[in-house]
Amino acid sequence: MKKLSIKTLKISLFLVLSAGFFIVFYAVLHNGIKINTFDLAGIKISGFYLSLDKKLILEIKNIDISQINTDDEDSTNLETKIQYITKIHYLLQYFQRISIDSIIFQNHSASLFYDGNNFLFNSPILYAKIALIEKNSKVTINVDDFFIKPYSIYYQATGIYDLNQKTLNISGNIKFWNTSENKPYTSLSVSINSNFDIIEIKGNSDSFKDIKFLREMLPKIDNEILDSWVYDNYSFENASIQDFYIKIPLKSSSILEDSLQSLYVIGEANNGKVKFHENIPEVEAESVKIIFQNHNLEFYPKNGIYKKHKLKNSNVVITDITKEAEQSLLKIQINTDTQLDTDIIDLLKAYEITLPILAPNSTIQSNLNIQMNLDNHEITTQGIFKTQNAEVLFNDNQLNSESIEVLLNDKIVKVKGKNTTFKDMLDSNLDFIINTDTSNISGDIEVVKLALSDESKDLLYIQNQNIPFEVDFTDVNNIILRLPTLDTISIFGEQESIINIESLDKLIPFSKILDTYKVIGGNSKITTKNFEDFKAIFNIHTNQELLIDKQTNKNIDFLTLYLTYNKQKYTIHSSNNKLTITGLQDKQDITLQNVILNANDNTIPKDSNSKIPLIINAKNSDIVVKENFHLLSDSFYISIVGDDMMINLKHRNGILDIYKNNNHYTIEAKEFGDDFINTLAKKKIFHKGRFFLNANTNDQGILLGEFNFFSTSIDNLNTLQNIFAFIDSVPSLLSFKMPGFNDKGYYVNEAKISFGANDEFVAIEQLNFNGSSMDIKGKGIIGLDNKSIDFHAQLITAKRLTGLINKIPGVNYILLGEDGNISTSFRINGTLDNPQISTQAAQDALIAPFNILKRTIISPFDIFNK
Repeated sequence: MKKLSIKTLKISLFLVLSAGFFIVFYAVLHNGIKINTFDLAGIKISGFYLSLDKKLILEIKNIDISQINTDDEDSTNLETKIQYITKIHYLLQYFQRISIDSIIFQNHSASLFYDGNNFLFNSPILYAKIALIEKNSKVTINVDDFFIKPYSIYYQATGIYDLNQKTLNISGNIKFWNTSENKPYTSLSVSINSNFDIIEIKGNSDSFKDIKFLREMLPKIDNEILDSWVYDNYSFENASIQDFYIKIPLKSSSILEDSLQSLYVIGEANNGKVKFHENIPEVEAESVKIIFQNHNLEFYPKNGIYKKHKLKNSNVVITDITKEAEQSLLKIQINTDTQLDTDIIDLLKAYEITLPILAPNSTIQSNLNIQMNLDNHEITTQGIFKTQNAEVLFNDNQLNSESIEVLLNDKIVKVKGKNTTFKDMLDSNLDFIINTDTSNISGDIEVVKLALSDESKDLLYIQNQNIPFEVDFTDVNNIILRLPTLDTISIFGEQESIINIESLDKLIPFSKILDTYKVIGGNSKITTKNFEDFKAIFNIHTNQELLIDKQTNKNIDFLTLYLTYNKQKYTIHSSNNKLTITGLQDKQDITLQNVILNANDNTIPKDSNSKIPLIINAKNSDIVVKENFHLLSDSFYISIVGDDMMINLKHRNGILDIYKNNNHYTIEAKEFGDDFINTLAKKKIFHKGRFFLNANTNDQGILLGEFNFFSTSIDNLNTLQNIFAFIDSVPSLLSFKMPGFNDKGYYVNEAKISFGANDEFVAIEQLNFNGSSMDIKGKGIIGLDNKSIDFHAQLITAKRLTGLINKIPGVNYILLGEDGNISTSFRINGTLDNPQISTQAAQDALIAPFNILKRTIISPFDIFNK
């Protein structure tokens, strides 16, 4: 037998010792190793028990690892952690079972169990059941259960970790569990891919009803407005995340910021509602697309409706909600073709945009952008509003416009309106600016036409004028309009509007009635509730000559007038009751009292085109007519329609009727007294008597008439006075001075004057005065322009003598002549103010015997010829 070598001996000895060690170790493990407590690398272990069955069995009552430092760099390295997991997997294949009742770390306690296939971990925060199966350098990872207890998040997944490629691919579902109803809020399908430089996570979700459950899971949002927009400002019937994606750069120095930069989420909510502001109702939408990308949260309603208004292409964007260093902005874009009614105005008011206009019956194209700084709540706005054929309400007063364009830039609103009309009063083009910060409007009105009504342009009519204006709508219930160039301030109130005209003289160029009645100043206050019914007070200074105060005989230069006006009727009356004007659709009535109506051509207004009757009734009022002839009157009535006029005047017993049709006049006067005629003649000519006049215009436009008077004395008439003086200067004429014809007057029993008149002359065709002692007959012409006179008169005297002689047949003809009178002829010329008298009376006296002889000779023949 050969002797064993040393080497062989050593090997044999090692094998024997090893076999002995393993036999002893197996025997020990088979019986079990128990250790009550010990420390290992800072880990405190108690209740340690290790035994061997088919594989190792490990039981530990308590492991305290709270003292282990987890801040080293590898602790945050995912690849390192995966490698740890795989190494643990290698170790776990030697164990049949592992049971750790308590693992203490960072004030938490957990349990760990491994049954040879599944790895179970249970703590107050997490419950996990995971299986790792290695095959062909690939580790299959089965996450049967992964439950984050505080948030009720449940995760199941399967994946593969490639040991050679060092890549991880895992797909699964995350469920957010509703513990009260024991069903998930929603479920996310999630896939994870990583090469341990980056991790890409993407997926989608089932439908859910809201995301408020995330409020407790995600970090708290301190900004209340932002928090509301993330969780509360929208609701829906159901919603889903169609797609989400995030890329995590594992080796980045700012991993969180870079990860959020890549995050985007696309979701859609059906039958959604979005609340733009807490003070206004929600916007309802067929659906709402919700997008998170580039740190922005975006809402895009589809077929959105705000109350009854369709909001097309409108959206809400919240910027930089995950960037702490940036200011978050709320951006609202509203696009709509709708009415600018109270609903839209209230929406704008919620964002401190005040517009004092409405367009409830007109479609307006709106593009409005509202931006709010969520930190300081500062609001900026930009927008464009356009409309055609618009009906706009300005403080409940309707404006119609061919087109309106509104440009909104923060607090400044620029408005342009083309062919903008207000009732029948205004036709204009508008160009103005609204400052919503100061609640002020300023700009220009290009007035094409401004009139109180189309029927009457007399009161106010402005055409083709550019008028600056200012509006203060600090109090929207009392909007103030100023027209500086017209000295006008208007207050448009909720119940009543007031127009104050400080200086009427500024309106004279635009008011025919002010110009006609020679208004030189004053003021006015006009009130209205609906711009159809008006009340007004006018304090007027005027140079008018139409109305004269009867007591002072001076032109009325100041009037306080009160006006009430509507489309059917208006009334103007003076505070002193001297003037009242009532206008109806079919006539206009004027009432005068205690005045003198100066109806001369240069004072009375004329409107021959008017077909509306003008009726004037007057009491205790006189009339001054052409050439300042003063007609006394107890009352008179005038009716004027175009060129047709009728006048009825009464003074005591006298009645005057005048009818005018175009240029044709009919005049009838009867039973007037001496004071009426003396006033008309501007001097006291007659004493007592009765006076009559009839006249008509012929086809040639000449007024033909007859003036009659009875039982009156004529005095203070230049012509008669000059005749008296002439008789006194000629001795042969002294016989004409009879008791009824002297320097104290001339008494007339009956008189008749036939005349014709035009604008230049008065022709006396026949003048026949029948006096008590002498008659006057004559004819002649009076020039109206220069008061010239050319008159031939015959004085017939010795009426008592001729009466006696006429009783003797034959003798009367011989002594008195053919006409049975003693007479002489006069010629009157010069002027009415200074008439010149001439006569042939001296020559008649010289040849009187010859004439008597002549008549004696021829008298039989003349008598027989009669």
